[in-house]
Amino acid sequence: MRRTGRAHRVMLARGPVWLIPRYADVHALLRDRRLSKDWRTAPGHAFSAEHAAPDVRDLIEATMANTDPPEHTRLRSLVSSAFTLSRAEALRPRIEQVADTLLTGIASQERTDLISSFAAPLTMTMLADLLGIPPADQDDIQRWTEQINTPDGDQRHLIPPAVRNMRHYLTGLLAERRRAGGEDLLSALIAEHEDGQGLSDTELLRMAMLLLLAGYDTTAGFIGNAMLALLTHPDQMETLRSRPELVPQAVEELLRYDSSVGVTTLRYTTAELAIGTTTIPPGEVVMLLLASANRDDEQFGNADQLDVHRTANSHVAFGHGSHYCLGAPLARAEIQVAITATLRHLPHLALAVEPDALTWRMSRIVRSLRELPVIPCHNPSTKPPLAGR
Repeated sequence: MRRTGRAHRVMLARGPVWLIPRYADVHALLRDRRLSKDWRTAPGHAFSAEHAAPDVRDLIEATMANTDPPEHTRLRSLVSSAFTLSRAEALRPRIEQVADTLLTGIASQERTDLISSFAAPLTMTMLADLLGIPPADQDDIQRWTEQINTPDGDQRHLIPPAVRNMRHYLTGLLAERRRAGGEDLLSALIAEHEDGQGLSDTELLRMAMLLLLAGYDTTAGFIGNAMLALLTHPDQMETLRSRPELVPQAVEELLRYDSSVGVTTLRYTTAELAIGTTTIPPGEVVMLLLASANRDDEQFGNADQLDVHRTANSHVAFGHGSHYCLGAPLARAEIQVAITATLRHLPHLALAVEPDALTWRMSRIVRSLRELPVIPCHNPSTKPPLAGR
């Protein structure tokens, strides 16, 4: 697609979409005000949220992810203080504690799924800490989040019940925080609301839902992608084992190489948009191909090669512009800790199956493995077993 054009009109099940594959165009359009995130700018369109089930629509419309400035600016400003670099660094000791505990338990196992035993609980624990979700409730929250984010075939019927369950739980949690308060983000947002400066009750619920849905799958999924990339590039993994100071730089390369977010959420043209010799009319749906942009040889030399020494790395895995990923500092801290701790605790980690036996979850936005079977204490003098053995 990058070779044959700058904009491609394709037909999906619900209607036509314009796909943008090149880095220069993606980078520019991520900050172009002619592309709106608010489905209300394209009423009646087949992809707009008005076609969603009422329970789902009520929680996704007018969220921080689906609005434009100035509404988006107001919503983002109310939570941005919780996701600064300094706050993420302050959480690093807690991330390290959770990672060490999980990996200590994994180290003695003959075989495990590194996603369900490590990446997922690490990510959910940190989100739960942030939002004040008790440990006893985290399994339910994780299950509902996965059901909402991954409508696999006959699993799509689980989305409305999962949304209702999540809504009921968060409504109760918010009510409890109003009564008792706390040191978590939800309590801080409620305090601002009661001062008349913050989110409405509906906005509080939508914000809590968005933080869970956007923050869990993307980070947990990427930890799986990153570890798979290293396991299938043993020279790169060995470099990080011997030089752990390269991990922050390597994380940026891994984000470029195989991010868990391959495409943007939907954007709608509010005016004519010229992409090269192609003109996209108003009212059309556009998806920016982040994964393609991150593999564009015009921006990155040897773009299909994983190179943890790469330094010039202006990837768009976290987006760009006003909708740049709010949780990027926390995600980076979690991923850096996850990789560093895994290499330290599991120096002989190996895949338990051949790479082509792995399967990927069905999702339009999130690219992540269903599972990552590994042998934690693999004997490097023997080959790992093939799938099914």
